[in-house]
Amino acid sequence: MPGAKKLVCGKLLALTLVLPGVATAATDSFAGITSQYTEDWSQAPGFYLSGPVWDPGATFAIVYSALPSSDVALITSSNTPTTFAFFQSYFQDVLRKWAFAEITNNSVRGAQFVSDTLAFLNQVYGTVQPQLAQTYPGYPADVYKALIIQNLVHGYHVIEPTTYYETITGWYQSSNPNDFPILQMGQLTLADELASLLRMPTADCGEVAETVRVLGKIWGIDMRYVGIWTDYTSPLAQRAEVQSTHALDVLVYQASAGGPKVAMLVDALANLSIVTGPLSAVLPAEMTGDGIVASASSASDRYAALSASGQIIRFFNYYMHPGIREGYLKAGEADASLPAFMYVYYLESYPNALHTFHGATGWQVNTASYSLNQPLD
Repeated sequence: MPGAKKLVCGKLLALTLVLPGVATAATDSFAGITSQYTEDWSQAPGFYLSGPVWDPGATFAIVYSALPSSDVALITSSNTPTTFAFFQSYFQDVLRKWAFAEITNNSVRGAQFVSDTLAFLNQVYGTVQPQLAQTYPGYPADVYKALIIQNLVHGYHVIEPTTYYETITGWYQSSNPNDFPILQMGQLTLADELASLLRMPTADCGEVAETVRVLGKIWGIDMRYVGIWTDYTSPLAQRAEVQSTHALDVLVYQASAGGPKVAMLVDALANLSIVTGPLSAVLPAEMTGDGIVASASSASDRYAALSASGQIIRFFNYYMHPGIREGYLKAGEADASLPAFMYVYYLESYPNALHTFHGATGWQVNTASYSLNQPLD
């Protein structure tokens, strides 16, 4: 990723956590996962008398209406009573409760904080990994660790635009003379950055991705930050222009001991992972072949093809649940469920789109030394 540029999630993908946890989930609420996107406010009293239940800052015709119904069904299949029960049992508020105890103890810093973090993650791994391995067998430990981090981070922050990452990378320049790119200059440890990220009440998609990266690096897995800038004419959307930005992570690992490097995309906002195999289009120096490009002869079919082959792993999406989503929209915030739908377009535009953002085009993996070799404590 050229320089230190981090995308700023636009209005389309600015996410905000409005409600606390999902306490209960009635069966009928799961039945409305798909229908909520075509409902009228008259069916949800307490706000507008009528009108579409949709984020006015998003382009309905591009983001949702143009998608094949089969893709919509795949995307919304993330939310079922079974996936909700799994998320609630093993992940919901688990990171928040542990972090609250840690960050309210001002004496826990540096090496001690790293040690506490590792103990916490290993404890969760011991409980959850057998469940994950039963459902998704055959993966190495690094993959299960990445899935655990993804689920722990999902829903942790109140999601809205912030400037933390821009400040520590020197991209955001305020009137404060103390602003300095401490991450790029090697003056910010993983321990200190994690403490800051967990203390932050708000985050945008970039900070969420950075939280996943930092937790992964502390846990000893090769987790890297990924930025997506899409601005292209979409064949799927009947040649309409699709413009969006997003941030996520990619796990680089070996599927077998001594084997070649492969990759898995990790998105803690949409709470999905894509086991892509090699990604030579964005990591040409490390991998041969590209699993996304090879997944389908037509780029518009990539999401469906990767789903059909079992390479897209979906977990419960908090932001897609009807009651939660309605709360976001009534608060005037952007629709936090849209990133999950946008993956059809992100994969269609992979690896490059027309738009140039500070020298970066399309998909970019941060392989800078300051990010790969950040000091631990």
